[in-house]
Amino acid sequence: MPGLLNEKQAAAWLNVSVKTLQGWRYRGGGPKYVKLGRSVRYAMADLEAFVVASKRTSTSDTGRRPAYQLPACFTRVPSQKKSWPDPPPGPSAAATPRLTPAEFPRSPTRRRHSLPRGRVRIRLGRTNQQVTESAPRPAR
Repeated sequence: MPGLLNEKQAAAWLNVSVKTLQGWRYRGGGPKYVKLGRSVRYAMADLEAFVVASKRTSTSDTGRRPAYQLPACFTRVPSQKKSWPDPPPGPSAAATPRLTPAEFPRSPTRRRHSLPRGRVRIRLGRTNQQVTESAPRPAR
């Protein structure tokens, strides 16, 4: 297979760093490569194909094409099945009055825990001393 380049030569041909090529190999998405033992080689044809596949027409072009397109002799027919039900009969949604923030229904609020507020400190002394606790702070 003539035209195999090593990492440095391929990086110089693509005008990128060797680390960039290594990252592409690790994550995928770079040019195809050949592994010969521990050495990595790139074929010129694969590098050229990678450059051609990387061409874009605009900054919003992702380069992805649809997986399959129907031939021109076929036409797409819309489905006869409805994807959502018809709205119920009655006044339209635009005719219903809007609630003001004061009219929103409110759920009763309650405390999440029945424990008293405040911290309990645990003071540790030396190994031979006892553990003492301080009293909790009174609730505010």
